Amino acid sequence: MHTQRERMQPRMSLNKLGEYLTATKPGRRRSIIRAQRQPKDFIVARYTDAEKAIKQFITAPTPDTDMLRRAVASLSAIADGESWSGKNAELCTKALMRFMSIASDIPTNGYTAVTGDNHVPKYHMEGLDISVRPEILLTDPGTGAVTGAIKLYLIQDPHLSDDALTFVSTVLYRYLAEHLSTEADVDCRNCFVVDVFAGRIFQAPKTYKRNMAHVRAACSEIATLWAAA
Repeated sequence: MHTQRERMQPRMSLNKLGEYLTATKPGRRRSIIRAQRQPKDFIVARYTDAEKAIKQFITAPTPDTDMLRRAVASLSAIADGESWSGKNAELCTKALMRFMSIASDIPTNGYTAVTGDNHVPKYHMEGLDISVRPEILLTDPGTGAVTGAIKLYLIQDPHLSDDALTFVSTVLYRYLAEHLSTEADVDCRNCFVVDVFAGRIFQAPKTYKRNMAHVRAACSEIATLWAAA
């Protein structure tokens, strides 16, 4: 059983914003807004165990896939197709199995990977609060300055298109430069989106002005349609 919430202030997760920007049908765009306005708690919590295991792997001093295998074994023991917790464990197991195929390719570029804070400020743009929430921050081992981040996309379907990944990684890069660090410290080459189920790692593009113009236009549209969607 889940509870129904209503968000009065226009707000959207970064990953969903990427989907919105590349949705071609008005009905799909409105359904994305509606789902963000009235989020279901069970959807938010669905991938918690998989996300936790992935973050522990990436931030470990010496990442070892054995820790992922242990998490898979633990989840597999309670996975079933009946209860919500059993179905969730099964889904998280699939996510971790897929992640293991790309785990050794996750880039940190020589920086220190640390777990991101869930309570960082939103990225306010054109009347919309964007929840960026980088799961992993890449920091300078000497100064501790944030130099980049890794954003996880843990949805089995749909996968993010190249255009969606471009928008998400661009916003991630600009958010870090403007809110969590500085222009001098953050490099787009250290900003990544990992689509776990698709097995893809996407680096932020070097240019961002045109992409951010599209993002601002979408944010304005979402804020306008929020109450009526």
